[in-house]
Amino acid sequence: MSPYSAMTDTDEHSPSQMSGAFTTIMVRGLHHQVSTSTLLECLNGLDTRYDFVYLPADPVKLSTIGLAAINFLDHQSAERAIDFLRSEQSSIPCRSVQVSQVQGLGPNLAHFLVRANRDQ
Repeated sequence: MSPYSAMTDTDEHSPSQMSGAFTTIMVRGLHHQVSTSTLLECLNGLDTRYDFVYLPADPVKLSTIGLAAINFLDHQSAERAIDFLRSEQSSIPCRSVQVSQVQGLGPNLAHFLVRANRDQ
């Protein structure tokens, strides 16, 4: 499977219906006051294993921009996080949770480093 296999914003399949063993998810429509520590606390409570959490901030507004990229160490952790974040029990209100186009730690680090340098 290509590290760039994608699921579009309009796909509403359950994680078990998605093809491939994805490990990276995108959370969109987060409230701007959701902090990194709040997100990490939620993930830790799910007993998930992750190695990358990116919650970009707006330097002007001094708040997050409403999205997060999370790479998990295993597919099961990613599925558990998607199931929880889409549920009514989630303490992290968001508009959508989906499989990311960019998969894996290395590709995510490269993607966001390039993006950060471009935005400067």
